[in-house]
Amino acid sequence: KMKIYLLISLFSFIISQNSYINYDYYAYLKRTASFNVASLEKNKFFHYTDEQIRSLFTLDLKNSDYLTNPNKYKDLKYKPTPGNALLEFDSRTNPDWVDYNCVPEIRDQGDCGSCWALSGATALGWRFCIASEGKINKVLSPQYSVSCDTGNYGCNGGYLDLQWEFLESNGLPTEQCYPYVSCNGTTTKCVEDYCEDGSEWKTYKSLKARNYIGDLTIRDAIEANGPIQAGMYVYSDFMYYESGIYTHESGDLLGGHAVVLLGWGYDEASLMHYWIAQNSWGTEWGENGYFRIAFGECGIQDEGIAGLPNLDELKKKKKSFE
Repeated sequence: KMKIYLLISLFSFIISQNSYINYDYYAYLKRTASFNVASLEKNKFFHYTDEQIRSLFTLDLKNSDYLTNPNKYKDLKYKPTPGNALLEFDSRTNPDWVDYNCVPEIRDQGDCGSCWALSGATALGWRFCIASEGKINKVLSPQYSVSCDTGNYGCNGGYLDLQWEFLESNGLPTEQCYPYVSCNGTTTKCVEDYCEDGSEWKTYKSLKARNYIGDLTIRDAIEANGPIQAGMYVYSDFMYYESGIYTHESGDLLGGHAVVLLGWGYDEASLMHYWIAQNSWGTEWGENGYFRIAFGECGIQDEGIAGLPNLDELKKKKKSFE
């Protein structure tokens, strides 16, 4: 058995291109992790280099003190902040919104550190759809932010607050107008007032963006107006996530990452409260592109942000919600 184990470990070391995804760590997490661990064959990051993996986590979480105070929310997963928020809520199945068909597709950022742009576009798209009762149901373009938001750094990361300033001043065209092409890690040249599909140039803007910090504030914001964007710190064990409720167990800090928070729930078996989040790593990762993460983990409640959809500006330009 020892010979077989050594052979497998050697084989894994040979074919693995990075120091984060390997057989030894996979075997360790299988024994210790509270969440279900993806096999190496299913792990989309197995053949990434260390540099490629680190390049995905370049979001700057300037409002989070998680790294200096990791025990700040130590008990929150078991005892959320008291308030009027529901025990469970999911934007995808909320009966008040379900007929609007607002649930967007899962995106894949590829090799570009554009999580800040994809999650921002997704959250704003959700909010337009909900506020217009499904009349404005558009996939908004993250590429426009990646290429044209000069306050951020394209495939090299960005800041969530600066992203929402851009969404307020410039807005986003649709994906059909300005398709995402930075999967290869290249920030393309900015092009404005031109749509690839030949349609009229139109952008969908945000207004009154604000930060949401703390579990109750975030829950109230989602329940009132729809999903929000949130930043979190990512450790190497998160790369192995397949299903279940993620809690950080071990591994190296890789950097900051942005996701969409769309709901929350409670698991009776573990007595844990958790967030429901949408990632931007494709449908083959996690729970078909989504994941659940315990309240208080990885600073996810320190850096929430979202704005309201600017419906008035669209009404001025056109009488209908086309």
